Amino acid sequence: RPFIAGGLPMAINAYTHLKDTKVPVLITLYTAFLIYLDDVLCHNLDAVSEFNERLTTGKVQKDFMLDHFATLINEFSQHFPRIVYNIMLSSTMNFVTALLLEKETEEATIHRGATGYPTFVRSMSGASEVFALAIFPPCVPVINYVQVLPELVIFINNGKYVTHKQFSIYEKGLTLIDAVIFFPFTRRSVMKKT
Repeated sequence: RPFIAGGLPMAINAYTHLKDTKVPVLITLYTAFLIYLDDVLCHNLDAVSEFNERLTTGKVQKDFMLDHFATLINEFSQHFPRIVYNIMLSSTMNFVTALLLEKETEEATIHRGATGYPTFVRSMSGASEVFALAIFPPCVPVINYVQVLPELVIFINNGKYVTHKQFSIYEKGLTLIDAVIFFPFTRRSVMKKT
């Protein structure tokens, strides 16, 4: 399917360090489904608008591909710690809500005083928490990386290091993942100046 081609680069570029896990495959499929959701919204708004409710109540989706997406989301619970899965679930539901919000407001003029609105919508529409949390192996305790989640989300949403100094751990030649896995830190230590 054409949607898999959109999901594969995400997995190859960001998740191949996760050996002996299904995470790269899950992310490939997850990304493909996000692309599909955006596409199906144009011709089946009803199915997308009921997705979150049907997901949380276990009802059959109004689109058979959305049923497969719901199954995939539920499978995430088998591969990630409970807290991580819950954040991923919320992020996914926010993505769907953002699609609906964008559709509902596509003809609206954004008020000049609503300066935070675009950022609000972008923070919901990126499913960035899913992509950020999936980079960490399940064996790493959540406490070792959850405090850097806001910075990872900003990076994913904006496509650049907004706050480069927050990632001062690179000075020792470590990747962010290496630093998180081997050197538990607090937000304060991540933000200290080099």
